[in-house]
Amino acid sequence: MTLPVSKEQIEKAVSALYTAYDNTPANIASLWLIVTTKKMAQGSSLKPRRLPLQHSILPTTASVCLITKDPPEDTLAWIKDTSITCIQKVVSVKCLCSTYKSFESRRKLASSFTVFLVDDRITDIMPKLLGTSFFKKNKVPLPIKLSRGALVPSVERALGSTFTRLSGGVTHAAKIGHLGMSQPNVIENIIMALPAFIDLIPRQWKNIQMVVLKTDKSPALSLYCAGVSEPSPSNKV
Repeated sequence: MTLPVSKEQIEKAVSALYTAYDNTPANIASLWLIVTTKKMAQGSSLKPRRLPLQHSILPTTASVCLITKDPPEDTLAWIKDTSITCIQKVVSVKCLCSTYKSFESRRKLASSFTVFLVDDRITDIMPKLLGTSFFKKNKVPLPIKLSRGALVPSVERALGSTFTRLSGGVTHAAKIGHLGMSQPNVIENIIMALPAFIDLIPRQWKNIQMVVLKTDKSPALSLYCAGVSEPSPSNKV
């Protein structure tokens, strides 16, 4: 898909953030792709929407917890027969309602793992079960298909993607990388994820006011602004 976004502008924005911010192992800032729409969305959804990436934004040491509908022992038994080695813990819905019933226990659980995956059959009940602890930490469980044939590709796809949730307002964000990645890899992630991001927006580019790139603390650097960004055809992504 041809996008009304200049690759040169993406490269300039990425370069500016890498130059301006301390890129040490103790200070690896997240990079966020933020889309602002002209009209407010009708309603909101807490369901994560997958955006494909060229390069995973997770560290190789990422710890993963899987939330299931079935008893964890049953799930662990056949996960061991697959090539998946990244899932360190399996928690059932029953366990969430008992062992992790208190706010403090759920807060500790959210802090204990890098990523949470969830059986897609129970995605809709996660907000009520998990409460605010997971959402404030941006640890919303990512849906996967928990069946023998689909498990491996589904886990690989989830861990190799980024996710966004469509709010009820005009601003929508997705983590697109971090300053610990190379600049070319971040640029390729933006180019791959942006079309899928726009496809989630009603009326797509006709409803887009602005697309920006930023870290948690940086100013927003514009990649696209309606009525202003008009790159030449040869320079479009």
